[in-house]
Amino acid sequence: MNLLNLTKSALALEDIILEHADANGGSTDGMEDLIEQWSRETDEPLEAKLESIARLVREWDSIAKIQREEAKRLTDSAKSNDARSERLKAWVKFCLESQGITKSQAGPYQFAIQKNGGVAPVEFLTDDVEQWPIDYLVTKTEVDRAKVREFLAAGNHLEGLAVMHERGTSLRIK
Repeated sequence: MNLLNLTKSALALEDIILEHADANGGSTDGMEDLIEQWSRETDEPLEAKLESIARLVREWDSIAKIQREEAKRLTDSAKSNDARSERLKAWVKFCLESQGITKSQAGPYQFAIQKNGGVAPVEFLTDDVEQWPIDYLVTKTEVDRAKVREFLAAGNHLEGLAVMHERGTSLRIK
């Protein structure tokens, strides 16, 4: 059953979009012609077509919200399992190290304590750049975007560097 009781017209549009997406690996790029064709073939007035589209948009938004919530629940559950696993591995590592054991076999599983790869970690005792010699500091230069925007908004030009565009538009369905 559909969440918002879609009309036949909206169901037809949904079928067109989903068939196009299935045929194109999930992409909806280039389906504008199909939607235009649906609009021409549908004998409904513009308001009815827009209502069909709004119902479809609302249904997909609702489904996406539910999927995001489920994804968050699953992500939280995975993080919880990861944390339990890490705590248990830390306990085993502690037990083996406290007994001076670096390798152990337990059935089909092999435990080994070894040095980490990569560079040795460094603990920085201060982040105060004034205390560090200049040789160990990096200067990062970046564009002051707010200042550029203000400059362009005042009617000035930065030829070949930046152009101010008009604000875009968006569609809201209430």
